[in-house]
Amino acid sequence: MTTRKKTARKGQGANIDAAGEPKVDQAEFNKLSFYDQRILLRKLKKSGSFGDKDLDFPDWIIGGANFYSTLWPCCFGVGNDTVRITVDFNIELYNGTMLTSPENETLLQGIKVLLAVQVHPRFNGNKRRSGTVEATEFRYGMQFVDHLLMNGERLQLASTGFNLIRSIDLFDYMVKKTGNPVSTCLYDYPTKLSSFLSCVAQEVSDSQIELALRSFEGLMELPSSEDRVLVLTDDELIRARAYIVLNKLFSRQFGLVKYNSTSFLKALYVNTLAGRDLTPKTFIELNEGESWRSEYPAVPVRNESKRPPSKRAVTRHLKVILRLRLVQELVPGLKFNPDVLKDINLEVISKRAVYQPVGRYRSVPGEVVFGLIHDAYEYILSVKDRVVDNVIELAVKNVLDYQFEHLNLNSNDALSVSNMLALSGSNFSHWLNPFSRQDDECYTFLREGKSLFDAYTVLMGAYLSIIGALTARRQTELLTLSAETCLVPNSNPYLAANFDTEYDIGFMAAKTGNRRDKEFLTVPIPSLVARLLWDLKCLHQRFVASGLVPASAPLLCYVSPMDLSVTPMSPTTYNWCISQFSDYSQAPTVVIDGKIHRFYVRQHQLRRFFATAFFSCAGFKDLDALRAFLGHSDIQHLYSYILEVTPGSMLQSVQAQTLTEAVLTGNSSIENINIIKKYLCEINGFHDLSVRTLPSLRAVLNRAAMADSEVDDDAIPKLLEQDVYSDLNYLLSVKLIDLQPEFVRVERSDGVQQDVHLVVRINI
Repeated sequence: MTTRKKTARKGQGANIDAAGEPKVDQAEFNKLSFYDQRILLRKLKKSGSFGDKDLDFPDWIIGGANFYSTLWPCCFGVGNDTVRITVDFNIELYNGTMLTSPENETLLQGIKVLLAVQVHPRFNGNKRRSGTVEATEFRYGMQFVDHLLMNGERLQLASTGFNLIRSIDLFDYMVKKTGNPVSTCLYDYPTKLSSFLSCVAQEVSDSQIELALRSFEGLMELPSSEDRVLVLTDDELIRARAYIVLNKLFSRQFGLVKYNSTSFLKALYVNTLAGRDLTPKTFIELNEGESWRSEYPAVPVRNESKRPPSKRAVTRHLKVILRLRLVQELVPGLKFNPDVLKDINLEVISKRAVYQPVGRYRSVPGEVVFGLIHDAYEYILSVKDRVVDNVIELAVKNVLDYQFEHLNLNSNDALSVSNMLALSGSNFSHWLNPFSRQDDECYTFLREGKSLFDAYTVLMGAYLSIIGALTARRQTELLTLSAETCLVPNSNPYLAANFDTEYDIGFMAAKTGNRRDKEFLTVPIPSLVARLLWDLKCLHQRFVASGLVPASAPLLCYVSPMDLSVTPMSPTTYNWCISQFSDYSQAPTVVIDGKIHRFYVRQHQLRRFFATAFFSCAGFKDLDALRAFLGHSDIQHLYSYILEVTPGSMLQSVQAQTLTEAVLTGNSSIENINIIKKYLCEINGFHDLSVRTLPSLRAVLNRAAMADSEVDDDAIPKLLEQDVYSDLNYLLSVKLIDLQPEFVRVERSDGVQQDVHLVVRINI
């Protein structure tokens, strides 16, 4: 890079400045003719630059900047599919010098090249990809650079460039990067935050704690040590919480203090490229109270297990560091040794990577789902008109008078709203029971129905429970329902003239199309669901007519308890409404580790329950119908999805019933079904299989398999269906036979289609 600087000082033309950097940006470069572009690139190359338009003038660097700028405003993608990222290279290194200082020019150029080659067409199959993909891979490059910067002193980046990078450093990065979340595994955010707060806590006095208590009433109320993540003593935690309040490093959620991670990230990762924009998980010990409190701990909703990171994930991260070879070729002054990459491969990384906890949603017991539906419908019938009328009346008053615009749920202001509840025929005593004042009796109070806000959230939870269970849609599909198109046909199902109308739910499918353009689908729904959707459509219309939401707002909206504003429902508020209804209706509980836990179901659990119930009734023959209803593109994935939540006894029962129907109806589409028919012929008259030994059963099956030929249906013993079912169920239970699907792709005139082909496996 010294050569580039010396040559540059000679001056190489009007388009190059005294530092050897181009004066033009990407927009100006594009205005040049192809011939002039080539002339400029040649001049740049002579001055020590790359002479490559995708490096010197990347089209994703915008805003008048270019490769040599110290601030990169980046925009990946085109049209609606664009992602913006800003990279600021003005950071301080471990030795106190700036990365942008002249003495670090080679290091800076190497880092820039490392980022640029992640999206350079020549190194990505000579093609550009979607904005989302390119932005993701560019961020991976930024995170690898951050790993180097955070280990800068050990690697002596300022004096030796990349020369001290060894295989162990790259393995260390890959193990951390494939962990989850990246804020913890790669950036070690909880440890750094703990150290930072431990230091500032020492400067907080007792008088400052008293001052903080005025804004943070629950300052001294700490969660149990088992629920904490940060390594702080009780005293340090109290003083750290006071520091957060006194320095206004918080926001409010439902009026409760919630620490704002943005300020901490900027302080802790000021000298990184991507660390300041992390989205770490919240730490409840820094927040006031529990704004999403439930009566009991939740029964786990996922089957926890551990698995290695996927090969796809490892490969995407591996590509970043393998491109160090390219960087060394383009910037030889970095002195990177490519030999350290010899042992870096997918297999080795996969073996060393930490197995990450992963949870697949469980189904829920039938009694929970059926009880939820029953109680939900009863509640809707009893309170819907009264709750909706009162909520809208109070929200409209707030829009007109701004009486509750800054309602503080942590003060008497929340209860003072009771004076304003002279609403139409209301028996509600007040708007809200503040979270910070909820005691052991608050759930008795919840079930008494005195709080209008609680009644509203319970009502929404009742609607979501029924619609979620009977439509089996993904949560995102329900959250994005349109009030205009959610019900097909768009007619009132309560009218007598429409009692026989067959309704569909219309939704934007979550896993079709692309991120920006989803496919609109419809699937049949029961008339009960149609009526509930109509209720929500009417509620939405009243919100719109009252000026509370725009007409374009999604069907599912949520009234904020803090200021009665109406906003689109989020996954968090969706889940909390169902939890509120579960507590109101006293959903079933179980004892886990000596503690009572309640079933607070989630939408994907209801979806899996639907799949399990459908499969137990319809069996294999209607798998394709279930696939289409649930919106799975791959029927094989659907089957594995069912197996995860289908108890073994239920699966065996479905297999036995399918085989029984095939034998008695003469269905020959199941491979090896003739062997089963011959077997039944041989044991005719000996239905009590319990008197036979497994060796004798194996011998019978073996003879039937050896005589594999067509069997006349008339030759099959005229057994009762229950006898055949019992025989086959027994064979399945002792694992002498098994019924398994094979998923075959067949070419049809309308394209490729996947079919299910059933095979009887004989285990002899």
